Amino acid sequence: MSSWAMTRSPFTRLARTASKAAKATTPTSSKALTRRGFTYIEMSIVVVLLALLATALVVRMTAVRAGEDWRSFKMKFEALTRRVREHAIETASTLTLRYEDADRRIVAELGEGDTRNWFVELPEAVDATRFVHRFADTAGSEWIAEFYGDGSATPSGIEFDTGYGGVESIEIDPNRGLGKFVAGALPDRTAERWQAGELEQRVGP
Repeated sequence: MSSWAMTRSPFTRLARTASKAAKATTPTSSKALTRRGFTYIEMSIVVVLLALLATALVVRMTAVRAGEDWRSFKMKFEALTRRVREHAIETASTLTLRYEDADRRIVAELGEGDTRNWFVELPEAVDATRFVHRFADTAGSEWIAEFYGDGSATPSGIEFDTGYGGVESIEIDPNRGLGKFVAGALPDRTAERWQAGELEQRVGP
């Protein structure tokens, strides 16, 4: 068979066509795979970024909620000391606040037969970390603050971990008989020691 006939053979033409097709499709397939690979990487980056954003948002919302709960707790606690003081003056009696460790709340004891239930609960993120009564540290289960009929109170206080990286404390002012929150730990008031229930500060040792 002549060489011309071989080149005109349908089998030869088919082989050449297949070869050209292979050369034409191979680079295209490679580029498609490359583009597909970049898409997977980009999608992974997007997923990671969205996860980080969601985590940051949850942390932020948790901190905001903790701050709101803490501010609400402070207002309620200060209001509770005012109510107990006023009731002690009205009834000319001694009333107390005490801390219930198991229930994580401050409860007012209003006297025998009084069925009113005055208390304030600690927010979930807040911890009471230190208790002071008459200038001495005490256990939470033993902490009380007395309010007298003359409007005064025993010097008492509680330190709190606010739940979002801070420490604040409430002090019961013995002269005014009111509770007020202060930033940081409880101040040292031992130099101001006096007999609670009296209107005048004790002079001398």
